[in-house]
Amino acid sequence: VEARQWARMTRGPTNPSGIGGAVALGLEHLQSWRGLVATAYPWIHASYESAVLVQQVLYLFGKSKYCSPRLWLLGLELRRTRATDADRLQNLLKNARDAQFVWAATQRTPIKHVLRLLIRCWHLVNDKAKLVVLALALLIKLADWYYSTEDVSQQSTYIPPPPARPKIQAEGVALPRSRVICPLCGRSRTNPAADSSGHVYC
Repeated sequence: VEARQWARMTRGPTNPSGIGGAVALGLEHLQSWRGLVATAYPWIHASYESAVLVQQVLYLFGKSKYCSPRLWLLGLELRRTRATDADRLQNLLKNARDAQFVWAATQRTPIKHVLRLLIRCWHLVNDKAKLVVLALALLIKLADWYYSTEDVSQQSTYIPPPPARPKIQAEGVALPRSRVICPLCGRSRTNPAADSSGHVYC
């Protein structure tokens, strides 16, 4: 509604087919596209969710090899990894690393040793990367916790000084010198109670 009002204002009465008219036409097209998207999106979303539900039900009962439409479009199947698969992957990794060392051995003598050292470091980083990332995340969390608790403890241990004792007016009631005497009755306090100013009375 605001866009249409702005288009009417920019159109102007004297130049209906000028710049204001083009802006109004563009805004009307934009509004029509927004209405089309707002109308079509719920149906598209419901259709996709229905397709996902049907695909998962078919996968659950063994009628389909894919558990989602995306995997069906990509042609990917989800399977449980077996011990033989893990051994096969380890053998492939070992053969690839052996091939890298064989390639490094074909180089010249000074370069050969440097390449072997770089390859060993790269393999070590690849093998221990998961542990290194977990250790770094743990250290970051511990440092965050330590510094956050330190700031909180510094803020919580700060106790502001008590306010200055108010001056007693000359015509007012003088406070007794002993702290166990009630300022009102002049006798020892029997049931002490403090007011907001800090004085204690019976």
